Amino acid sequence: MPALKTKSTNPYKPTDRVRASQSFGTATGTVREGDVFRGDDPIVVEHWPWFQPVDVPTHERKTIWTEAPGPPDHPAGDPSITIHTNSLAHVSPHRLVRATRSFWFDRGWAPGSPGEKSGKISGFGWGINVGQLVEVSSPVVAAHPESFEFPARTCTREDVERLAREGVN
Repeated sequence: MPALKTKSTNPYKPTDRVRASQSFGTATGTVREGDVFRGDDPIVVEHWPWFQPVDVPTHERKTIWTEAPGPPDHPAGDPSITIHTNSLAHVSPHRLVRATRSFWFDRGWAPGSPGEKSGKISGFGWGINVGQLVEVSSPVVAAHPESFEFPARTCTREDVERLAREGVN
């Protein structure tokens, strides 16, 4: 595969005025997005890809978002792609249980990595906190049913109004 050719030298002339397209730090200080420099400024010479001509209209300026690659192209219905959400908006209230203790599920290290060989917990994973609502069919609930309870009742508008009238003591 041929290598991509990139320009590795400052394309700006000494008299050009350029604007920082993003904020970044250097050994001598911080450059903030929008700061204007001359084309021969040492910061511009060293970090020229992060600058653009000062006369580029605002709507045409490059940003971290315009420079990011697009999403991968996956065929519709690809079974290898699953989208998960922790939103419980679609779950009926009678199917929710509340955690009475916290859980942590370690995802582990990459196979063969120094972390795996160390035998320590990786710190990569997910958890459930005390009080968090979980759908009753979750494998965590099935494995530890004693650590979950059904909520007594849902808060109603009347509850909120009544407690607001009573005030805070």
